[in-house]
Amino acid sequence: MSAGLAIYYGVLIYTEIDDKDEHKILRTEKILLPENCIRDSRINLDMLESAFKELKAKKPKPFVLGVPDAFITPVQFPDDMDAQDVRGALEFDFEKYFHDLKIEDVVFDAVKMVLPNKTIFFAAAVNLNAITNVLDIAKKTGLEVLAVEPENFSLYRILPKTDDELFMAITKNAAIATSNGKMIFIRDITRELTKPEIQLVVKIVETKQPSAKVKGVIKITDDNNALLAQSLAMREFSDTKMDLRPREKFDENLGEAQKFEKVELIKKAPENPAPSKSTLLALKILMASCFLIALLTGGMAFFNYSRANTQIDFLRQMLNTSEARLEKLKTRNAELQAESQKIDEAVNFMAGEIPVHEVLEVLEANAGAGINFLKITFYRDNNENFAQVNAETSDEKNLVAMTSGIDESDLISNLVILHSEKNSKGVIKFNMILKIKDVYANSNV
Repeated sequence: MSAGLAIYYGVLIYTEIDDKDEHKILRTEKILLPENCIRDSRINLDMLESAFKELKAKKPKPFVLGVPDAFITPVQFPDDMDAQDVRGALEFDFEKYFHDLKIEDVVFDAVKMVLPNKTIFFAAAVNLNAITNVLDIAKKTGLEVLAVEPENFSLYRILPKTDDELFMAITKNAAIATSNGKMIFIRDITRELTKPEIQLVVKIVETKQPSAKVKGVIKITDDNNALLAQSLAMREFSDTKMDLRPREKFDENLGEAQKFEKVELIKKAPENPAPSKSTLLALKILMASCFLIALLTGGMAFFNYSRANTQIDFLRQMLNTSEARLEKLKTRNAELQAESQKIDEAVNFMAGEIPVHEVLEVLEANAGAGINFLKITFYRDNNENFAQVNAETSDEKNLVAMTSGIDESDLISNLVILHSEKNSKGVIKFNMILKIKDVYANSNV
């Protein structure tokens, strides 16, 4: 019996499936979370612990845990690499694909999707502290977690595995598409999509696989959200898996310590005959000479010691004075650096922190003659660059072509269509947000 646990918009969803039939659900439990348990990707650990205790009382099996806030993106590597090689390579290329994250702050994993005509790699990352806290609470309450997967990623398993046909799943925060039972597309979304917006996403997906059409779309709602937990439980039947549990870090110097034994060497003194009188006299003269030399040397040493102490005191005074001056210089240098940073920030901002011209070139290159731009606004929010685009077109194909082209751009990291509508004259007006990659790596504006 396999089981999955999803944390999805205010509810814990636990599902068990049959070991012989992954599509047969044997049991589902839903536990409502308090209203503020999960808010803006932050988890109230006390509230979650209470919910985990309630789940523990229902005697669940060991399960695969789904996390809703993982970052997932396609990554580009040679087709002959396997997933393990890609994980290793991502340690050096991490910022290229997750430019808003620091590798030391996350747990990440990668998978390989092999289709008849191409190979696709996907990587996912989740906040290290967040997942560690959740796993600690699970352990504290007696729940056994077999693996951790992004919920959006696992959804590909519930979609049909028909050859050469596309299927899609839409949740409240992502849209994914599959072909031949493998995920080929994932896009973050900021809210629940309307029917026209879902149709637009479908057309964008079909441009990724021109020879196929989307045959069906499953929309995850409050009525069927048990599919999330089911897809996690189906991990045991899948050959493509992720695991975002923190990995143990081993000290390369650990191992069996070498043992050293102390060996004491005992030597017996040789038996020597008694010294003669002449030898004793010579020894007395030598000892007297050594005493005189030591006396003279000690006197000179005392004189030099006193003189050296005087010099040391003088040097100490100079050193204290120099240290005081150095502290003043450090303080002034810090003040100058702060002023210089403010000037640099202002210069960067005035010089165009946001690559406006490059973004306009991307828009013009992909818009064609059928797109009429009404207004383009550039702004920064939380040290990230954005462009809000208001435009219109008379043909929906122009919008699909433009969004597909922008999606391939190295300059745009994400595209979200906020609103689109068609008026009585057949003109489609739409509003979209572009998230622009930061080309000023050292900027703090």
